[in-house]
Amino acid sequence: MAVALAAGATCLDDLGLLRPLINTGLTRPLGSVSTAHRRLHQLADHADLVDGSMTRAMRQVRTRAWNALGDLNPTKIATMDDPLIIGIDALLIHIHPNKKDAAPTYKGGYGFHPLCAFVDPA
Repeated sequence: MAVALAAGATCLDDLGLLRPLINTGLTRPLGSVSTAHRRLHQLADHADLVDGSMTRAMRQVRTRAWNALGDLNPTKIATMDDPLIIGIDALLIHIHPNKKDAAPTYKGGYGFHPLCAFVDPA
């Protein structure tokens, strides 16, 4: 499901976007959309466990990425005089609104804009 999101899926019905990846063997076949719905509900029922596991996994991946930079790792070279500055920008992720009376943004679209910045100094 995460790969489908990266490929541009906006809902579970877009899992078909993975078909070319499945056909070339880059990912394994998925179940039906209803199977994906059930899996998401299972994850939601155990959100506290999933959240902790995902947080630990993301921290490990970020630490590996920062450490792979070696001497260019900004978390190792940042100082009080030369701080690490992280710029955050928002980009509207377009979605189809299912809510009754949903109102568009001031630019006329529907969606949300996630803002995330992570730094895990090693």
